[in-house]
Amino acid sequence: MNVEEQNFCEDQEIEPMSNSTEEHFLSEDVSESAEEEISMAGGEDEESSEREGSDGKKINRKQFYDTFLSELELLQTPEEKLRHVIEFMAATLATTQGSPYFKGFWDARTLALQLFKDTPNSPARTELWNKYAELSKEARHLKETLDEQSLFASEQIEIAIKAIENEQENPTAAFEGISGNNLLNECQTLRNEISYYEQTQRELHLLNAHASRITALRKELIRIEMRVRQKNKFFQRLSSAGDKTFPRRKELIKELSQHFSAAVDDFVQKYFSNEEFRESVFFLREEIKLLQAVAKYLTLNTQSFTYTRMRLSECWDKLKSCDKERKKQRAQDKALYKENADLLHVKLSDVEQKLLEALLNNEDAHNSLDDIINQMKQTTLGRDEIRVLRDRLAAIRQAIVDKVKFDEQERLNQIQEKDKLKKFRLQELKNEISSLMLGLESYDALQLTAKRDEIVERINGLAASKMEKQELERLLKPVKDAIVDKKERDILDLSDDDRQAIEHLREILQQRQERRQEIKKQLEILRKNSGSSGLDFVQAMNYNGQVAAEKERLEKISEGIKEIQDKIAEKLKKADAET
Repeated sequence: MNVEEQNFCEDQEIEPMSNSTEEHFLSEDVSESAEEEISMAGGEDEESSEREGSDGKKINRKQFYDTFLSELELLQTPEEKLRHVIEFMAATLATTQGSPYFKGFWDARTLALQLFKDTPNSPARTELWNKYAELSKEARHLKETLDEQSLFASEQIEIAIKAIENEQENPTAAFEGISGNNLLNECQTLRNEISYYEQTQRELHLLNAHASRITALRKELIRIEMRVRQKNKFFQRLSSAGDKTFPRRKELIKELSQHFSAAVDDFVQKYFSNEEFRESVFFLREEIKLLQAVAKYLTLNTQSFTYTRMRLSECWDKLKSCDKERKKQRAQDKALYKENADLLHVKLSDVEQKLLEALLNNEDAHNSLDDIINQMKQTTLGRDEIRVLRDRLAAIRQAIVDKVKFDEQERLNQIQEKDKLKKFRLQELKNEISSLMLGLESYDALQLTAKRDEIVERINGLAASKMEKQELERLLKPVKDAIVDKKERDILDLSDDDRQAIEHLREILQQRQERRQEIKKQLEILRKNSGSSGLDFVQAMNYNGQVAAEKERLEKISEGIKEIQDKIAEKLKKADAET
Protein backbone atom coordinates (compact mmCIF):
# COMPACT_ATOMS: atom_id res chain seq x y z
CA MET A 1 0.00 0.00 0.00
CA ASN A 2 1.39 3.42 -0.96
CA VAL A 3 1.45 6.57 1.18
CA GLU A 4 -1.81 8.05 -0.17
CA GLU A 5 -3.75 4.85 0.61
CA GLN A 6 -2.32 4.76 4.14
CA ASN A 7 -3.28 8.41 4.77
CA PHE A 8 -6.83 7.80 3.49
CA CYS A 9 -7.25 4.83 5.77
CA GLU A 10 -6.06 6.87 8.73
CA ASP A 11 -8.57 9.62 7.86
CA GLN A 12 -11.33 7.05 7.71
CA GLU A 13 -10.19 5.43 11.01
CA ILE A 14 -9.46 2.02 9.43
CA GLU A 15 -6.33 -0.03 9.31
CA PRO A 16 -4.08 0.21 6.23
CA MET A 17 -5.05 -2.36 3.72
CA SER A 18 -2.67 -5.27 3.40
CA ASN A 19 -2.93 -8.57 1.69
CA SER A 20 -3.73 -10.29 5.01
CA THR A 21 -6.54 -7.94 5.99
CA GLU A 22 -8.13 -7.18 2.60
CA GLU A 23 -10.83 -9.82 2.99
CA HIS A 24 -11.87 -8.56 6.45
CA PHE A 25 -11.86 -4.93 5.26
CA LEU A 26 -13.95 -5.84 2.27
CA SER A 27 -16.65 -7.58 4.32
CA GLU A 28 -16.73 -4.77 6.88
CA ASP A 29 -17.00 -2.12 4.16
CA VAL A 30 -19.87 -4.00 2.51
CA SER A 31 -21.84 -4.06 5.79
CA GLU A 32 -21.16 -0.36 6.30
CA SER A 33 -22.31 0.33 2.74
CA ALA A 34 -25.54 -1.54 3.32
CA GLU A 35 -26.28 0.38 6.52
CA GLU A 36 -25.56 3.74 4.93
CA GLU A 37 -27.63 2.78 1.92
CA ILE A 38 -30.67 2.17 4.14
CA SER A 39 -30.13 5.39 6.07
CA MET A 40 -29.59 7.53 3.01
CA ALA A 41 -32.27 5.99 0.83
CA GLY A 42 -34.89 7.64 3.06
CA GLY A 43 -37.49 4.99 2.38
CA GLU A 44 -37.20 5.51 -1.38
CA ASP A 45 -37.04 2.46 -3.60
CA GLU A 46 -34.01 3.63 -5.48
CA GLU A 47 -33.91 0.58 -7.69
CA SER A 48 -37.25 1.55 -9.23
CA SER A 49 -36.89 5.33 -8.85
CA GLU A 50 -36.17 7.67 -11.70
CA ARG A 51 -33.93 10.68 -12.14
CA GLU A 52 -33.66 13.32 -14.77
CA GLY A 53 -30.69 13.09 -17.12
CA SER A 54 -28.76 15.88 -18.76
CA ASP A 55 -31.00 15.60 -21.81
CA GLY A 56 -34.11 16.17 -19.69
CA LYS A 57 -35.40 12.57 -19.95
CA LYS A 58 -36.29 10.38 -16.96
CA ILE A 59 -33.75 7.57 -16.36
CA ASN A 60 -34.70 4.48 -14.31
CA ARG A 61 -32.01 3.97 -11.67
CA LYS A 62 -32.26 0.16 -11.77
CA GLN A 63 -31.77 0.24 -15.51
CA PHE A 64 -28.90 2.69 -14.97
CA TYR A 65 -27.20 0.25 -12.59
CA ASP A 66 -27.87 -2.77 -14.82
CA THR A 67 -26.38 -0.92 -17.77
CA PHE A 68 -23.33 -0.14 -15.66
CA LEU A 69 -22.89 -3.85 -14.76
CA SER A 70 -23.33 -4.97 -18.35
CA GLU A 71 -20.73 -2.44 -19.50
CA LEU A 72 -18.42 -3.54 -16.70
CA GLU A 73 -18.54 -7.19 -17.83
CA LEU A 74 -17.41 -6.22 -21.30
CA LEU A 75 -14.14 -4.74 -19.98
CA GLN A 76 -11.08 -7.05 -19.77
CA THR A 77 -8.45 -5.61 -17.44
CA PRO A 78 -9.01 -4.78 -13.75
CA GLU A 79 -7.67 -1.25 -14.28
CA GLU A 80 -10.30 -0.51 -16.96
CA LYS A 81 -13.00 -2.00 -14.76
CA LEU A 82 -11.78 0.05 -11.77
CA ARG A 83 -11.79 3.27 -13.84
CA HIS A 84 -15.32 2.49 -15.10
CA VAL A 85 -16.52 1.90 -11.50
CA ILE A 86 -14.97 5.20 -10.30
CA GLU A 87 -16.72 7.02 -13.13
CA PHE A 88 -20.03 5.38 -12.18
CA MET A 89 -19.53 6.39 -8.52
CA ALA A 90 -18.98 9.98 -9.60
CA ALA A 91 -22.10 9.81 -11.78
CA THR A 92 -24.25 8.58 -8.87
CA LEU A 93 -23.25 11.58 -6.75
CA ALA A 94 -23.93 14.11 -9.50
CA THR A 95 -26.63 16.42 -8.07
CA THR A 96 -27.34 17.84 -11.53
CA GLN A 97 -29.12 14.55 -12.21
CA GLY A 98 -31.39 14.78 -9.19
CA SER A 99 -30.76 13.44 -5.69
CA PRO A 100 -27.61 11.28 -5.25
CA TYR A 101 -27.99 7.59 -6.03
CA PHE A 102 -26.49 6.34 -2.75
CA LYS A 103 -27.40 2.65 -3.14
CA GLY A 104 -25.66 2.50 -6.48
CA PHE A 105 -22.73 4.42 -4.99
CA TRP A 106 -22.25 1.98 -2.09
CA ASP A 107 -22.59 -1.06 -4.37
CA ALA A 108 -20.08 0.43 -6.80
CA ARG A 109 -17.77 1.28 -3.87
CA THR A 110 -17.81 -2.37 -2.78
CA LEU A 111 -16.90 -3.44 -6.31
CA ALA A 112 -14.13 -0.82 -6.38
CA LEU A 113 -12.58 -2.21 -3.18
CA GLN A 114 -12.56 -5.71 -4.70
CA LEU A 115 -11.00 -4.36 -7.89
CA PHE A 116 -8.34 -2.44 -5.93
CA LYS A 117 -7.44 -5.78 -4.33
CA ASP A 118 -7.02 -7.41 -7.74
CA THR A 119 -5.19 -4.48 -9.34
CA PRO A 120 -1.41 -4.33 -8.96
CA ASN A 121 0.33 -1.17 -7.78
CA SER A 122 0.83 1.39 -10.48
CA PRO A 123 0.59 5.15 -10.97
CA ALA A 124 -2.87 4.69 -12.50
CA ARG A 125 -3.97 2.67 -9.45
CA THR A 126 -2.71 5.45 -7.15
CA GLU A 127 -4.62 8.08 -9.15
CA LEU A 128 -7.81 6.00 -9.03
CA TRP A 129 -7.38 5.45 -5.29
CA ASN A 130 -7.15 9.20 -4.72
CA LYS A 131 -10.30 9.67 -6.77
CA TYR A 132 -11.95 6.88 -4.79
CA ALA A 133 -11.01 8.60 -1.52
CA GLU A 134 -12.34 11.98 -2.71
CA LEU A 135 -15.65 10.41 -3.77
CA SER A 136 -15.97 8.64 -0.40
CA LYS A 137 -15.44 11.91 1.45
CA GLU A 138 -17.93 13.66 -0.84
CA ALA A 139 -20.51 10.91 -0.25
CA ARG A 140 -20.18 11.23 3.52
CA HIS A 141 -20.40 15.02 3.24
CA LEU A 142 -23.54 14.74 1.12
CA LYS A 143 -24.94 12.30 3.64
CA GLU A 144 -24.41 14.77 6.47
CA THR A 145 -25.89 17.64 4.45
CA LEU A 146 -28.94 15.65 3.45
CA ASP A 147 -29.36 14.51 7.06
CA GLU A 148 -29.40 18.14 8.17
CA GLN A 149 -31.90 19.07 5.44
CA SER A 150 -34.02 16.09 6.33
CA LEU A 151 -33.95 17.07 10.00
CA PHE A 152 -34.99 20.64 9.20
CA ALA A 153 -37.74 19.45 6.87
CA SER A 154 -38.93 17.03 9.54
CA GLU A 155 -39.14 19.83 12.09
CA GLN A 156 -41.10 22.05 9.72
CA ILE A 157 -43.48 19.24 8.77
CA GLU A 158 -43.91 18.44 12.48
CA ILE A 159 -44.88 22.09 13.13
CA ALA A 160 -47.32 22.13 10.22
CA ILE A 161 -48.99 18.85 11.20
CA LYS A 162 -49.18 19.95 14.84
CA ALA A 163 -50.89 23.19 13.80
CA ILE A 164 -53.49 21.21 11.84
CA GLU A 165 -54.08 18.88 14.78
CA ASN A 166 -54.47 21.79 17.21
CA GLU A 167 -57.03 23.48 14.95
CA GLN A 168 -58.95 20.22 14.66
CA GLU A 169 -58.99 19.83 18.43
CA ASN A 170 -60.09 23.45 19.01
CA PRO A 171 -62.03 24.59 15.91
CA THR A 172 -63.82 27.44 17.75
CA ALA A 173 -60.63 29.47 18.08
CA ALA A 174 -59.86 28.87 14.40
CA PHE A 175 -63.37 30.02 13.39
CA GLU A 176 -62.86 33.39 15.08
CA GLY A 177 -60.00 34.23 12.74
CA ILE A 178 -62.17 33.66 9.63
CA SER A 179 -64.11 36.73 8.49
CA GLY A 180 -67.46 36.65 6.73
CA ASN A 181 -68.60 38.22 3.47
CA ASN A 182 -70.96 41.16 2.87
CA LEU A 183 -72.52 39.41 -0.13
CA LEU A 184 -74.75 37.36 2.16
CA ASN A 185 -76.03 40.52 3.88
CA GLU A 186 -76.80 42.21 0.56
CA CYS A 187 -78.63 39.22 -0.96
CA GLN A 188 -82.36 39.43 -0.17
CA THR A 189 -83.00 35.77 -1.04
CA LEU A 190 -80.56 34.43 1.57
CA ARG A 191 -81.14 37.08 4.24
CA ASN A 192 -83.26 34.81 6.45
CA GLU A 193 -80.55 32.10 6.50
CA ILE A 194 -77.43 34.22 6.79
CA SER A 195 -76.33 32.57 10.04
CA TYR A 196 -76.49 29.07 8.48
CA TYR A 197 -74.51 30.04 5.40
CA GLU A 198 -71.91 32.00 7.37
CA GLN A 199 -71.39 29.23 9.93
CA THR A 200 -71.22 26.47 7.32
CA GLN A 201 -68.94 28.40 4.98
CA ARG A 202 -66.67 29.38 7.87
CA GLU A 203 -66.24 25.70 8.76
CA LEU A 204 -65.68 24.87 5.10
CA HIS A 205 -63.02 27.57 4.86
CA LEU A 206 -61.18 25.87 7.70
CA LEU A 207 -61.65 22.38 6.22
CA ASN A 208 -60.54 23.58 2.79
CA ALA A 209 -57.42 25.05 4.34
CA HIS A 210 -56.76 21.78 6.17
CA ALA A 211 -57.34 19.74 3.02
CA SER A 212 -55.00 21.93 1.01
CA ARG A 213 -52.30 21.81 3.66
CA ILE A 214 -52.64 18.03 4.14
CA THR A 215 -52.32 17.44 0.39
CA ALA A 216 -49.33 19.76 0.14
CA LEU A 217 -47.65 18.08 3.12
CA ARG A 218 -48.16 14.65 1.55
CA LYS A 219 -46.52 15.80 -1.66
CA GLU A 220 -43.70 17.36 0.35
CA LEU A 221 -43.17 14.13 2.30
CA ILE A 222 -42.98 12.13 -0.91
CA ARG A 223 -40.37 14.51 -2.28
CA ILE A 224 -38.22 14.85 0.85
CA GLU A 225 -35.69 12.11 1.71
CA MET A 226 -35.79 10.94 5.30
CA ARG A 227 -35.87 7.70 7.20
CA VAL A 228 -38.73 5.39 6.31
CA ARG A 229 -39.91 5.04 9.91
CA GLN A 230 -40.17 8.76 10.47
CA LYS A 231 -41.80 9.31 7.10
CA ASN A 232 -44.37 6.60 7.84
CA LYS A 233 -45.21 8.27 11.17
CA PHE A 234 -45.84 11.54 9.37
CA PHE A 235 -48.02 9.77 6.80
CA GLN A 236 -50.04 8.15 9.57
CA ARG A 237 -50.62 11.49 11.31
CA LEU A 238 -51.60 13.11 8.00
CA SER A 239 -53.94 10.21 7.29
CA SER A 240 -55.57 10.67 10.70
CA ALA A 241 -55.96 14.41 10.07
CA GLY A 242 -57.38 13.66 6.64
CA ASP A 243 -59.95 11.29 8.15
CA LYS A 244 -61.18 14.18 10.28
CA THR A 245 -61.17 16.62 7.35
CA PHE A 246 -62.20 15.04 4.06
CA PRO A 247 -65.39 13.15 5.09
CA ARG A 248 -66.69 16.17 7.05
CA ARG A 249 -65.78 18.49 4.19
CA LYS A 250 -67.56 16.27 1.67
CA GLU A 251 -70.65 16.10 3.89
CA LEU A 252 -70.79 19.88 4.41
CA ILE A 253 -70.27 20.60 0.71
CA LYS A 254 -73.13 18.26 -0.17
CA GLU A 255 -75.44 19.78 2.45
CA LEU A 256 -74.54 23.37 1.51
CA SER A 257 -74.95 22.64 -2.19
CA GLN A 258 -78.43 21.19 -1.67
CA HIS A 259 -79.41 24.10 0.53
CA PHE A 260 -78.20 26.74 -1.94
CA SER A 261 -79.80 24.92 -4.89
CA ALA A 262 -83.13 24.92 -3.03
CA ALA A 263 -82.77 28.64 -2.30
CA VAL A 264 -82.15 29.38 -6.00
CA ASP A 265 -85.18 27.25 -6.95
CA ASP A 266 -87.33 29.20 -4.50
CA PHE A 267 -86.06 32.47 -5.98
CA VAL A 268 -86.88 31.33 -9.51
CA GLN A 269 -90.30 30.04 -8.47
CA LYS A 270 -91.14 33.24 -6.60
CA TYR A 271 -90.17 35.82 -9.21
CA PHE A 272 -90.09 34.00 -12.56
CA SER A 273 -93.01 31.57 -12.41
CA ASN A 274 -95.22 33.92 -14.45
CA GLU A 275 -94.61 35.96 -17.55
CA GLU A 276 -94.86 39.19 -15.58
CA PHE A 277 -92.20 39.81 -12.96
CA ARG A 278 -93.30 40.53 -9.42
CA GLU A 279 -90.43 42.91 -8.76
CA SER A 280 -88.61 45.59 -10.70
CA VAL A 281 -86.16 44.49 -13.35
CA PHE A 282 -83.37 46.38 -11.62
CA PHE A 283 -83.95 44.50 -8.33
CA LEU A 284 -84.05 41.12 -10.08
CA ARG A 285 -80.92 41.87 -12.08
CA GLU A 286 -78.98 42.86 -8.98
CA GLU A 287 -80.29 39.84 -7.06
CA ILE A 288 -79.15 37.47 -9.82
CA LYS A 289 -75.70 39.06 -9.79
CA LEU A 290 -75.51 38.65 -6.02
CA LEU A 291 -76.61 35.01 -6.18
CA GLN A 292 -73.99 34.28 -8.82
CA ALA A 293 -71.34 35.97 -6.69
CA VAL A 294 -72.48 33.99 -3.63
CA ALA A 295 -72.26 30.78 -5.67
CA LYS A 296 -68.60 31.60 -6.38
CA TYR A 297 -67.97 32.47 -2.74
CA LEU A 298 -69.58 29.34 -1.27
CA THR A 299 -67.87 25.96 -1.51
CA LEU A 300 -70.31 24.06 -3.73
CA ASN A 301 -69.91 20.82 -5.59
CA THR A 302 -69.67 20.91 -9.36
CA GLN A 303 -73.19 19.62 -9.92
CA SER A 304 -74.83 22.23 -7.69
CA PHE A 305 -72.68 25.07 -9.03
CA THR A 306 -73.52 24.16 -12.63
CA TYR A 307 -77.21 23.72 -11.84
CA THR A 308 -77.58 27.07 -10.04
CA ARG A 309 -75.61 28.90 -12.72
CA MET A 310 -77.89 27.38 -15.37
CA ARG A 311 -81.08 28.39 -13.53
CA LEU A 312 -79.82 31.90 -12.91
CA SER A 313 -78.70 32.21 -16.52
CA GLU A 314 -82.21 31.29 -17.65
CA CYS A 315 -83.61 34.03 -15.42
CA TRP A 316 -81.03 36.46 -16.80
CA ASP A 317 -82.09 35.62 -20.35
CA LYS A 318 -85.71 36.30 -19.42
CA LEU A 319 -84.72 39.66 -18.01
CA LYS A 320 -82.77 40.47 -21.17
CA SER A 321 -85.79 39.55 -23.28
CA CYS A 322 -88.04 41.67 -21.08
CA ASP A 323 -85.55 44.51 -21.18
CA LYS A 324 -85.45 44.30 -24.96
CA GLU A 325 -89.24 44.59 -25.17
CA ARG A 326 -89.15 47.37 -22.62
CA LYS A 327 -86.57 49.28 -24.67
CA LYS A 328 -88.70 48.83 -27.78
CA GLN A 329 -91.75 50.19 -25.95
CA ARG A 330 -89.61 52.95 -24.50
CA ALA A 331 -88.52 53.99 -27.99
CA GLN A 332 -92.15 54.26 -29.05
CA ASP A 333 -93.05 56.18 -25.92
CA LYS A 334 -90.07 58.45 -26.41
CA ALA A 335 -91.28 59.42 -29.87
CA LEU A 336 -94.69 60.26 -28.39
CA TYR A 337 -93.05 62.19 -25.54
CA LYS A 338 -91.00 64.21 -28.02
CA GLU A 339 -94.05 65.06 -30.12
CA ASN A 340 -96.03 66.23 -27.09
CA ALA A 341 -93.06 68.16 -25.73
CA ASP A 342 -92.54 69.94 -29.08
CA LEU A 343 -96.10 71.30 -28.93
CA LEU A 344 -95.49 72.67 -25.47
CA HIS A 345 -92.17 74.16 -26.55
CA VAL A 346 -93.98 76.00 -29.34
CA LYS A 347 -96.33 77.57 -26.78
CA LEU A 348 -93.42 78.53 -24.57
CA SER A 349 -91.68 80.13 -27.55
CA ASP A 350 -94.85 82.11 -28.26
CA VAL A 351 -94.91 83.40 -24.66
CA GLU A 352 -91.25 84.35 -24.90
CA GLN A 353 -91.81 86.22 -28.16
CA LYS A 354 -94.74 88.15 -26.73
CA LEU A 355 -92.68 89.07 -23.70
CA LEU A 356 -89.89 90.36 -25.92
CA GLU A 357 -92.36 92.42 -27.93
CA ALA A 358 -94.04 93.66 -24.72
CA LEU A 359 -97.39 92.26 -25.84
CA LEU A 360 -97.93 90.58 -22.47
CA ASN A 361 -97.78 92.11 -19.04
CA ASN A 362 -96.33 90.16 -16.15
CA GLU A 363 -99.65 88.91 -14.81
CA ASP A 364 -100.81 87.65 -18.21
CA ALA A 365 -97.42 85.98 -18.76
CA HIS A 366 -97.68 84.13 -15.43
CA ASN A 367 -101.21 83.05 -16.28
CA SER A 368 -100.04 81.73 -19.65
CA LEU A 369 -97.25 79.76 -17.98
CA ASP A 370 -99.72 78.32 -15.45
CA ASP A 371 -101.92 77.18 -18.32
CA ILE A 372 -98.94 75.45 -19.93
CA ILE A 373 -98.12 73.72 -16.62
CA ASN A 374 -101.70 72.45 -16.35
CA GLN A 375 -101.47 71.18 -19.91
CA MET A 376 -98.19 69.41 -19.03
CA LYS A 377 -99.97 67.55 -16.23
CA GLN A 378 -102.60 66.33 -18.64
CA THR A 379 -100.08 65.37 -21.37
CA THR A 380 -98.06 62.15 -21.57
CA LEU A 381 -94.41 63.13 -21.19
CA GLY A 382 -91.15 61.44 -20.30
CA ARG A 383 -88.94 62.28 -17.36
CA ASP A 384 -86.32 64.01 -19.51
CA GLU A 385 -88.93 66.01 -21.41
CA ILE A 386 -90.56 67.12 -18.16
CA ARG A 387 -87.18 68.18 -16.79
CA VAL A 388 -86.36 70.23 -19.91
CA LEU A 389 -89.81 71.87 -19.93
CA ARG A 390 -89.57 72.69 -16.23
CA ASP A 391 -86.16 74.21 -16.72
CA ARG A 392 -87.45 76.35 -19.57
CA LEU A 393 -90.51 77.40 -17.56
CA ALA A 394 -88.26 78.31 -14.67
CA ALA A 395 -86.04 80.32 -17.03
CA ILE A 396 -89.03 82.26 -18.42
CA ARG A 397 -90.40 82.93 -14.94
CA GLN A 398 -86.97 84.05 -13.84
CA ALA A 399 -86.80 86.40 -16.82
CA ILE A 400 -90.17 87.86 -15.82
CA VAL A 401 -89.01 88.24 -12.22
CA ASP A 402 -85.79 89.88 -13.41
CA LYS A 403 -87.78 92.27 -15.59
CA VAL A 404 -90.08 93.14 -12.66
CA LYS A 405 -87.03 93.75 -10.49
CA PHE A 406 -85.50 95.89 -13.22
CA ASP A 407 -88.69 97.91 -13.65
CA GLU A 408 -89.00 98.33 -9.91
CA GLN A 409 -85.42 99.48 -9.70
CA GLU A 410 -86.03 101.94 -12.54
CA ARG A 411 -89.12 103.23 -10.75
CA LEU A 412 -87.17 103.63 -7.54
CA ASN A 413 -84.43 105.41 -9.44
CA GLN A 414 -86.97 107.76 -10.99
CA ILE A 415 -88.53 108.39 -7.59
CA GLN A 416 -85.11 109.15 -6.20
CA GLU A 417 -84.38 111.48 -9.10
CA LYS A 418 -87.72 113.23 -8.63
CA ASP A 419 -87.11 113.47 -4.93
CA LYS A 420 -83.67 114.95 -5.57
CA LEU A 421 -85.16 117.37 -8.11
CA LYS A 422 -87.99 118.28 -5.71
CA LYS A 423 -85.53 118.91 -2.90
CA PHE A 424 -83.39 120.95 -5.24
CA ARG A 425 -86.37 123.08 -6.32
CA LEU A 426 -87.57 123.42 -2.76
CA GLN A 427 -84.18 124.62 -1.71
CA GLU A 428 -84.03 126.88 -4.76
CA LEU A 429 -87.39 128.46 -3.83
CA LYS A 430 -86.28 128.84 -0.22
CA ASN A 431 -83.11 130.55 -1.38
CA GLU A 432 -85.13 132.80 -3.73
CA ILE A 433 -87.59 133.68 -0.95
CA SER A 434 -84.65 134.45 1.37
CA SER A 435 -83.11 136.66 -1.33
CA LEU A 436 -86.47 138.36 -1.83
CA MET A 437 -86.80 138.95 1.92
CA LEU A 438 -83.39 140.55 2.00
CA GLY A 439 -84.28 142.95 -0.86
CA LEU A 440 -87.85 143.94 0.04
CA GLU A 441 -87.05 147.65 0.15
CA SER A 442 -85.76 147.63 -3.41
CA TYR A 443 -89.15 146.61 -4.82
CA ASP A 444 -92.35 148.62 -5.05
CA ALA A 445 -95.74 147.12 -4.34
CA LEU A 446 -96.45 146.12 -7.95
CA GLN A 447 -93.01 144.54 -8.47
CA LEU A 448 -93.17 142.79 -5.15
CA THR A 449 -96.66 141.52 -5.95
CA ALA A 450 -95.53 140.22 -9.34
CA LYS A 451 -92.54 138.56 -7.74
CA ARG A 452 -94.68 137.01 -5.05
CA ASP A 453 -97.26 135.79 -7.60
CA GLU A 454 -94.50 134.21 -9.63
CA ILE A 455 -93.18 132.37 -6.58
CA VAL A 456 -96.69 131.29 -5.57
CA GLU A 457 -97.29 129.96 -9.08
CA ARG A 458 -94.06 127.99 -8.91
CA ILE A 459 -95.04 126.68 -5.49
CA ASN A 460 -98.41 125.54 -6.82
CA GLY A 461 -96.72 123.84 -9.77
CA LEU A 462 -94.15 122.11 -7.54
CA ALA A 463 -94.67 118.36 -6.88
CA ALA A 464 -94.32 118.71 -3.15
CA SER A 465 -96.30 117.65 -0.14
CA LYS A 466 -98.85 119.85 1.48
CA MET A 467 -96.65 120.40 4.51
CA GLU A 468 -93.73 121.48 2.33
CA LYS A 469 -95.95 123.92 0.39
CA GLN A 470 -97.30 125.31 3.64
CA GLU A 471 -93.73 125.81 4.82
CA LEU A 472 -92.96 127.83 1.66
CA GLU A 473 -96.17 129.84 2.03
CA ARG A 474 -95.22 130.55 5.63
CA LEU A 475 -91.90 131.87 4.42
CA LEU A 476 -93.79 134.12 1.93
CA LYS A 477 -96.06 135.70 4.58
CA PRO A 478 -93.61 138.50 5.37
CA VAL A 479 -93.58 139.34 1.64
CA LYS A 480 -97.35 139.58 1.66
CA ASP A 481 -97.24 141.81 4.72
CA ALA A 482 -94.62 143.95 3.01
CA ILE A 483 -96.85 144.28 -0.10
CA VAL A 484 -99.81 145.38 2.08
CA ASP A 485 -97.61 147.94 3.85
CA LYS A 486 -96.31 149.30 0.59
CA LYS A 487 -99.82 149.56 -0.88
CA GLU A 488 -101.09 151.30 2.23
CA ARG A 489 -98.24 153.75 2.07
CA ASP A 490 -98.92 154.32 -1.62
CA ILE A 491 -102.57 154.97 -0.95
CA LEU A 492 -101.74 157.32 1.91
CA ASP A 493 -99.47 159.24 -0.41
CA LEU A 494 -102.25 159.70 -2.99
CA SER A 495 -104.40 162.82 -3.29
CA ASP A 496 -107.95 162.75 -2.04
CA ASP A 497 -109.42 162.50 -5.54
CA ASP A 498 -107.11 159.60 -6.49
CA ARG A 499 -107.82 157.93 -3.19
CA GLN A 500 -111.59 158.20 -3.71
CA ALA A 501 -111.26 156.98 -7.29
CA ILE A 502 -109.30 153.91 -6.17
CA GLU A 503 -111.79 153.22 -3.37
CA HIS A 504 -114.62 153.50 -5.86
CA LEU A 505 -112.83 151.11 -8.23
CA ARG A 506 -112.26 148.64 -5.42
CA GLU A 507 -115.91 148.68 -4.52
CA ILE A 508 -116.81 147.99 -8.13
CA LEU A 509 -114.17 145.24 -8.21
CA GLN A 510 -115.62 143.64 -5.11
CA GLN A 511 -119.13 143.74 -6.55
CA ARG A 512 -118.00 142.17 -9.79
CA GLN A 513 -116.05 139.43 -7.93
CA GLU A 514 -119.19 138.63 -5.95
CA ARG A 515 -121.22 138.48 -9.18
CA ARG A 516 -118.58 136.20 -10.75
CA GLN A 517 -118.82 133.91 -7.75
CA GLU A 518 -122.63 133.73 -8.13
CA ILE A 519 -122.29 132.95 -11.84
CA LYS A 520 -119.83 130.12 -11.07
CA LYS A 521 -122.27 128.61 -8.56
CA GLN A 522 -125.14 128.87 -11.03
CA LEU A 523 -123.00 127.33 -13.78
CA GLU A 524 -122.10 124.42 -11.52
CA ILE A 525 -125.76 123.76 -10.75
CA LEU A 526 -126.65 123.80 -14.45
CA ARG A 527 -123.83 121.38 -15.26
CA LYS A 528 -125.05 118.93 -12.63
CA ASN A 529 -128.61 119.14 -13.89
CA SER A 530 -127.62 118.70 -17.52
CA GLY A 531 -125.61 115.58 -16.60
CA SER A 532 -128.70 113.88 -15.14
CA SER A 533 -129.93 110.85 -17.08
CA GLY A 534 -133.64 111.58 -16.53
CA LEU A 535 -133.85 114.59 -18.95
CA ASP A 536 -135.58 114.42 -22.30
CA PHE A 537 -134.18 115.99 -25.45
CA VAL A 538 -135.89 119.36 -25.03
CA GLN A 539 -134.85 119.71 -21.40
CA ALA A 540 -131.28 118.75 -22.27
CA MET A 541 -131.19 121.35 -25.05
CA ASN A 542 -132.60 123.95 -22.68
CA TYR A 543 -129.96 123.22 -20.03
CA ASN A 544 -127.20 123.35 -22.62
CA GLY A 545 -128.40 126.79 -23.74
CA GLN A 546 -128.42 128.06 -20.17
CA VAL A 547 -124.91 126.70 -19.57
CA ALA A 548 -123.63 128.45 -22.69
CA ALA A 549 -125.25 131.72 -21.61
CA GLU A 550 -123.76 131.50 -18.10
CA LYS A 551 -120.32 130.82 -19.56
CA GLU A 552 -120.62 133.93 -21.70
CA ARG A 553 -121.64 136.03 -18.65
CA LEU A 554 -118.68 134.54 -16.69
CA GLU A 555 -116.25 135.55 -19.42
CA LYS A 556 -117.65 139.10 -19.56
CA ILE A 557 -117.52 139.57 -15.78
CA SER A 558 -113.97 138.19 -15.69
CA GLU A 559 -112.89 140.67 -18.35
CA GLY A 560 -114.55 143.47 -16.36
CA ILE A 561 -112.66 142.42 -13.19
CA LYS A 562 -109.41 142.37 -15.11
CA GLU A 563 -110.11 145.81 -16.51
CA ILE A 564 -110.78 147.29 -13.03
CA GLN A 565 -107.65 145.60 -11.59
CA ASP A 566 -105.61 147.14 -14.40
CA LYS A 567 -107.08 150.59 -13.69
CA ILE A 568 -106.32 150.27 -9.99
CA ALA A 569 -102.79 149.19 -10.77
CA GLU A 570 -102.41 152.05 -13.23
CA LYS A 571 -103.62 154.56 -10.63
CA LEU A 572 -101.25 153.19 -8.02
CA LYS A 573 -98.39 153.19 -10.47
CA LYS A 574 -99.11 156.75 -11.48
CA ALA A 575 -99.27 157.88 -7.88
CA ASP A 576 -96.01 156.10 -7.15
CA ALA A 577 -94.37 157.80 -10.09
CA GLU A 578 -95.51 161.19 -8.89
CA THR A 579 -94.12 160.58 -5.44
